[in-house]
Amino acid sequence: MKKTIIFNFHKSKGLVASLIRWQTRSQDVNHVSFTFEDNVTFESTLLLGARKIINRSQHDIIKRVEVELSGKDVENFRQYAESELNKGYDFKAIIGFLINKKLENPNALFCSEYAAKIGDYIEGFPKTNTLISPKEIMNQLIAFMSGKRYEAR
Repeated sequence: MKKTIIFNFHKSKGLVASLIRWQTRSQDVNHVSFTFEDNVTFESTLLLGARKIINRSQHDIIKRVEVELSGKDVENFRQYAESELNKGYDFKAIIGFLINKKLENPNALFCSEYAAKIGDYIEGFPKTNTLISPKEIMNQLIAFMSGKRYEAR
């Protein structure tokens, strides 16, 4: 039985959001979260790190991409998401992202690093490195769902 995960792409306000949009040359997307069919959303934020929210506010979501997977793949991705809860925000990786150099803290996550793990659960989806922007994840998912291939930078 197929199940759906919704990837939410956000245009948030603030200095860090602006820096992310500037570095990724994206005028519209600077954050990604993902929502399961039970309306539970997972994301990693600057102040709170990896967390889950029931009925997350929709005010800054500018695009949604629905990904249909087998129930087993969704369950496995959900287990991964749950296992990462309460990890801090990966400031080291976000700095590396801003200077285009791979830096990371394996015990912390930034939003697109958290969401990009979906590639491990979709057969044929390109595996990504941790230096992937929310916009690149959006483009990969849109291409994948339409049967095309998108290569991240």
